Amino acid sequence: MVKNWGKRTPKNFRFTAKFPRVITHDKRLKDIDKELERFFEAFAPPSLQIHEDLEGLSQLVPNLDTRFRYAVEVRHKSWFQDLRTISF
Repeated sequence: MVKNWGKRTPKNFRFTAKFPRVITHDKRLKDIDKELERFFEAFAPPSLQIHEDLEGLSQLVPNLDTRFRYAVEVRHKSWFQDLRTISF
């Protein structure tokens, strides 16, 4: 997602990342190692590849509460293919 923003904006445009409220307001910048790690992970390249995690996904889905609808956001380029050719 972040890479796409970069591709679609002028070269001289600069982005800034805002720390989440839990870091600035709730924890007031103290004892935030775990939150900072999550924050910086959001900027890492996508890593959930289709060939690694279809099995995990197929184990998760039967355990989901059917009263709700779910969505899975995929970002790694390996997911962008014709899924009709893949058996679940």
